[in-house]
Amino acid sequence: MQKLIAMGATNIVVPGVLPIGCFPIYLTIYQSSNSSDYDGLGCLNKFNDLSTYHNTLLQKRVDIIQSRHRKTARIMYADFYSGVYDMVRNPQNYGTSPKFSQVANHIEVAVASRWGNATQAKRASVTTGRLGGYCGFKRIGTAL
Repeated sequence: MQKLIAMGATNIVVPGVLPIGCFPIYLTIYQSSNSSDYDGLGCLNKFNDLSTYHNTLLQKRVDIIQSRHRKTARIMYADFYSGVYDMVRNPQNYGTSPKFSQVANHIEVAVASRWGNATQAKRASVTTGRLGGYCGFKRIGTAL
């Protein structure tokens, strides 16, 4: 960031990390039979806790750097975590479509056949479907 400011940047946006405990890859690799490992939306607590911790430290660092360069640059923290988590929590606020439902259903079947566990498959498919439908993943290896 110091180099950007030295090069003349006056507006810098520092993005926080997303709720990685909701990412399909983490839900797949780190699946657990312990329901307390998941939050109410089916996301992995320990990974979302890590994201939150990282973002807290990042915000503090951005504030420190901003205070040093208040007269020459505006440095802003962008909270992507809250926005994406809200999409997972309230998908109806971001629109749905029949195509989205089909993708989520195909994923659930694929996950169930791989894991052989309907509860885990449902948890992963719902989250995968929500993130896939609302964050730009148009297709996830399945024909519609």
